Amino acid sequence: MPFPKNVRNLLSLAALSSLVLANPHQKACNVRSSVPATTPFADLDIPDYEVLPTAISNCGPSVITITTTEIVTITVTATTGSETTLPDVPEASSTELSSEITSSYETPLPNVPEAPSAVPSSESILGYETPLSNVPEAPSAVSSSDITPSYETPVSSASSLLAVPTSTLDTNTRSKSGKATFYGGNTAGGACSFTGYELPVGISGTAFPGAAWENGVHCGSCVLVDGPQGKIKVMVTDNCPECEATHLDLYQDAFGTIGNPIDGVIPISYEAVPCGITSPLTVRTKSGCSKYWFSMQVVNSNIAVSSLEVSTDGGNSWQETTRREYNYFERSSGFGVDEVDVRITAVDGRSIIVEGATVASESSTTAHSNFV
Repeated sequence: MPFPKNVRNLLSLAALSSLVLANPHQKACNVRSSVPATTPFADLDIPDYEVLPTAISNCGPSVITITTTEIVTITVTATTGSETTLPDVPEASSTELSSEITSSYETPLPNVPEAPSAVPSSESILGYETPLSNVPEAPSAVSSSDITPSYETPVSSASSLLAVPTSTLDTNTRSKSGKATFYGGNTAGGACSFTGYELPVGISGTAFPGAAWENGVHCGSCVLVDGPQGKIKVMVTDNCPECEATHLDLYQDAFGTIGNPIDGVIPISYEAVPCGITSPLTVRTKSGCSKYWFSMQVVNSNIAVSSLEVSTDGGNSWQETTRREYNYFERSSGFGVDEVDVRITAVDGRSIIVEGATVASESSTTAHSNFV
């Protein structure tokens, strides 16, 4: 490796000094001229130096001590863009021959890490990729017009209380078209078991089609019938087993109000309506009812009844009964007491409680209200 020029000059100076030692009183300039051209030092650029005489020692060969001081200024440029300059190295001093060699060059520091930025990066400062974990993604700006509100639509509580088939609800809410015939009528002996019950004033009766009987759920409900000659309100008191789903077998007086009996069969439309009864409803027990066998029906209700429940603890709990097709609610084992509280629920979800109803055979207890 070739020496820098300033180092070569020092080596030349050392060689010159060796010659001077042979004649300590000779000037360096004279020695320069006396160096043979064939010596290795003939082409060296040897500066003129004043060589001081040195006492000759008898103890051994002459020794020349050359102290050099190299002042290195290192400029470090980091990737952050700031310049770092190392402090100057203090100059060494010597009483003997010395020479200063000053070099200035840039020495890059290896593996200087880049200053971290404020935003996380998937590239590490070591030059390889380090997966980031749990770095939340910045939320994007969303226009308020892009946000669609979500609402829950409340459902009427009445629908959850209805314990009747869907077809029954349809009968109570929509008009149906069909036909009508007539017969002599049978309130007391009809399928709804309305023994001893008299129809309210202005209301006639009808037998409901067997195809839509639904275990007697329509018993006691009222229907507004529209025929060729007018309209009339009738109460369901009986069952017409052979009638189709929209075929009403009216009492004869009702048929004569809306059509001509000579026709025998007339086209009609009908819909379920409140009976318009203003007096309270009544519960009645069947023959043979007792605390060991329970059988009870509801009469004089303003709308159709869907269920009947019994409480023996003052209304703290309620026990179900089973509806029979002859319009009685029963429990074969009875309730073990002589008086019960009865909760009656209509097809629209409303309830009426009859307190202290007796369970004695063929007894009646009247409520304080009706479904009005």
